Amino acid sequence: MSGRPIWLTEMAVVDPWTQNTFDELYTIFKRDMVLAPAPRLNGQRIWIANDLRDGKEECFWHITHKENEVTGVRMPDLRRCERLPWVRCMIDHVAEHEIVIWDYEEPDHAIKTHIWLRDQDFLVVLKKLRKGSYRLVTAFYIEYQSYRRTLESKYRRRIT
Repeated sequence: MSGRPIWLTEMAVVDPWTQNTFDELYTIFKRDMVLAPAPRLNGQRIWIANDLRDGKEECFWHITHKENEVTGVRMPDLRRCERLPWVRCMIDHVAEHEIVIWDYEEPDHAIKTHIWLRDQDFLVVLKKLRKGSYRLVTAFYIEYQSYRRTLESKYRRRIT
């Protein structure tokens, strides 16, 4: 991994984990993704689905937790959590040379926009909606070389 780009915001502090960590992360999520001004890509609004779980948008839980491969239970992922401030920052800086962005048609025909900060191993995924706007799907740290290869394959088969 190369050095952090100067435009990229600092990571959130999640170590040590405290009883306030989730509240602090949710404050970042609300500030960056829910409250005005809403994030935009190509002039189009990025929506956050308003379905709630435990008083927080489902998307918040999705971008701060990952599924345990053995139990199937979603647990906090420190690498996702600490990079939460990067989600909005990457969307706001898609024109920077460190960002790789493309659209890919999934097998279910959904068009997903991938925003990949390759040298930092972090990915933001948006779903393109019919009227041109987007919905935030997920964001996560890329842990495995095999998934990097998957992303590179999707990039080669991109539609834009």
